[in-house]
Amino acid sequence: MADIKLAERLAEIIGMLNNGESICTTSLAERFSTSERTIQRDITQRLSFLSLIKSDNLWKMDTQSIGKLSHKVIQNFAAISGIRELFPTLDDNFLKSIMDVESESAFLVKPHNYESLTDQASKQLFSKLEKSINATQCIHFYYKAKDYQNIQPYKLINYKGIWYLAGVDNGKLKTFSVSKMSSVWETQEGFKRNTSIDKKIVDEETIWFSDEKLEVVLKVSADVADYFTRRHLIPEQEITKTCDDGSLIVTTTVANEQQILPIIKYWIPHVKVISPTILEKRLREDIKGYLE
Repeated sequence: MADIKLAERLAEIIGMLNNGESICTTSLAERFSTSERTIQRDITQRLSFLSLIKSDNLWKMDTQSIGKLSHKVIQNFAAISGIRELFPTLDDNFLKSIMDVESESAFLVKPHNYESLTDQASKQLFSKLEKSINATQCIHFYYKAKDYQNIQPYKLINYKGIWYLAGVDNGKLKTFSVSKMSSVWETQEGFKRNTSIDKKIVDEETIWFSDEKLEVVLKVSADVADYFTRRHLIPEQEITKTCDDGSLIVTTTVANEQQILPIIKYWIPHVKVISPTILEKRLREDIKGYLE
């Protein structure tokens, strides 16, 4: 399921358990508008690091563990929420410092601007997509005035604050913006997951999937080189050379020009295209069209 929705659900379940409540998979499934199978997976797999006891179809935390969630639990939660890499470390000393409510924290994380999908229709759509993904059932939907049939849904991905569905259409892996999908319904046709497709989705840094990629070489001026050395500003970014004047030669591979053109335009005049020439030509045409 989508990371943020999953994190919110697990956080609430953990809170209930840590407060000494007994939880029922059926009730939780109704509460979170998801399947009982998903809740069972939450408890038996995603929250397996907790000391849980099952009795009369109810799950509860071991009485000795109630109210005593360890740093190990927090570390596991950070991992499944997709925020582990946000912090330099998640050792006990660091966690103590950020979790200390008695003193003023030295840390402040300002969130990204995410696409808002909190309305009821979006929640129902996410639940429907999650169910189809977990059940490996094909779906139909309308997208950008086109009818898509027998799409194999694989994963919900959040990329730069926007939610996408990664799915296979006639053997080709594609992505669809969730907010632009409508009239989604599950078919009776199932599919078998392809492990190579799962790996491709995980390994790709962006939401552009293609076996044929274009190599792009850029020159980054010394004035902004520091921004590119601190973190990857370009997908699959590799600094191949640091010049004597402090400028950088940066290479990447892209599946589509639109992966890289907006980034280059943002950094003009500090980033220039060395190759391919077709990309430089496209950039000049876009700039000329804008000025005219």
